Amino acid sequence: MKRYTAAALSLVFALLLTACGQGENMQPATTPKSQTAAEISWFDGSVSEAFALAKARDQPLFLYWGAVWCPPCNQLRSTVFKDPAFIKTTRAYIAVYLDGDSEGAQRWGEHFGAIGYPTLIVFGPQGEERTRLTSGMALERYPQALHSALSQTTGLRRLLDAALAKPRDVSDEQWNLLAHTAWEADDGRLLGPDKAGETLAKLATYCPDASAAPCRRLRLLSGIANTDDDLSPTDIENLRRILQNPQLSHDNLSELQYYGVTLSAAAPPERRAELRKALQALADRSFEDASLPLKSRMLATRLHMDLRRDDDGELPQDDDALQTLVRERAAWADKAATTPVERQSLIYNAAWYLHEVGLSDDAVTMLRTELENSVAPYYYMSYLADIEKARDNAALSLGWSARAWQLANGPATRTQWGVQHVFNLIALAPDQVQTLETVINQLLDGVEQSNDGYYQRTRMRMQRLYDALQDWADDDSEQRSETAKRLRQRISALCQQSDTDCSAFSDEA
Repeated sequence: MKRYTAAALSLVFALLLTACGQGENMQPATTPKSQTAAEISWFDGSVSEAFALAKARDQPLFLYWGAVWCPPCNQLRSTVFKDPAFIKTTRAYIAVYLDGDSEGAQRWGEHFGAIGYPTLIVFGPQGEERTRLTSGMALERYPQALHSALSQTTGLRRLLDAALAKPRDVSDEQWNLLAHTAWEADDGRLLGPDKAGETLAKLATYCPDASAAPCRRLRLLSGIANTDDDLSPTDIENLRRILQNPQLSHDNLSELQYYGVTLSAAAPPERRAELRKALQALADRSFEDASLPLKSRMLATRLHMDLRRDDDGELPQDDDALQTLVRERAAWADKAATTPVERQSLIYNAAWYLHEVGLSDDAVTMLRTELENSVAPYYYMSYLADIEKARDNAALSLGWSARAWQLANGPATRTQWGVQHVFNLIALAPDQVQTLETVINQLLDGVEQSNDGYYQRTRMRMQRLYDALQDWADDDSEQRSETAKRLRQRISALCQQSDTDCSAFSDEA
């Protein structure tokens, strides 16, 4: 891969200056609160005030944690948040929208154990968590989940403990709630750090009726959480039964689209062929199903592609039939997604699929066109940076990642894209020590000025940067070593100014 030389430095800084100029003229991004106010009555006040009101009214609370740029968030906004049944169910709740870049949002995210966008959490009047959801569920499951949580009298932790200790005492509705809780968005607080697979396997085993839909879903989630281990015959048979049943396939479509091929690979050869055939049929069927959200239909293309990957996860780069299919699907997505919210949830998939099958020029054209109207152009610039990096165009790649960082809005978002740019610099210009130090100090200046400080997503990215600097310094270069030491000391010192756990920002940790 080409290194980023000093001769190419002028191009990157020219792009940075261009980005700054464009940023001044950009309109502020529209938030879900302003777009959905006529539909979902979002609480107009702070998170603390919302919880106080919920307690005073003895009313449950529904919290949505998201970001303007986040594609799954925009998927929710274009589907779930417009669904009359969901909107009607939210009226029983105090509904709170917490943008990840608003003041205090990352501290709240850490308090709730919310890692990724979007995370939807349902609380009882006393603040006890009853369930949490994320994107990817069948559309009708969202109002069902909110309705089911209304009838709960205990929090999710007590319900989980009851299911593990006395499963026969747990009602069918409660098993359904457990099966559709987004455990992957829990940050390991309830299932236990590094024990998600073990706990989900227990739930699947204790679930009273193995053939019932909630039990089959729990068994599927257990298999996904344990993909590093050999799947049991029970797991493989469960996958087969789900694929055979149209309703179960519909209810678990997202999991099958993302993990079906990986799970099928653990089956014996004769069963594997059967599962892969069923997955191919599901991919074809789900794309043609006009009742599904656009994102679910587009992910059928991902499943089709995953079925073509080799043992190293690579796709053929000269398969005319595959390229034709992906081109057609990308053109379909470009035409079908008509609103900014729909496009933010979908177009990046289409472009990346083009790149993956060897149509990188088409992908670049699609992404560059999308920059002009996107609510978050920096998101697409990151993909352009990755494509140019893969094509060994180091200067172009760094130019795009630099522009993405400069255009990113909001403290947490700017930190995320700034760290991405630093990682790109480390990969493509590791010997440009002065440039790296300047960029990282500018990034840390922004973190220092943010009221959110070192919390949740920002803290996690600072940890990644802290560790990456050590790896970058490990080449016996005295200049790199001294620079990394100064920067790591500053990262650690900034953390000490917050009230979060800073033990990880220490060489002795």
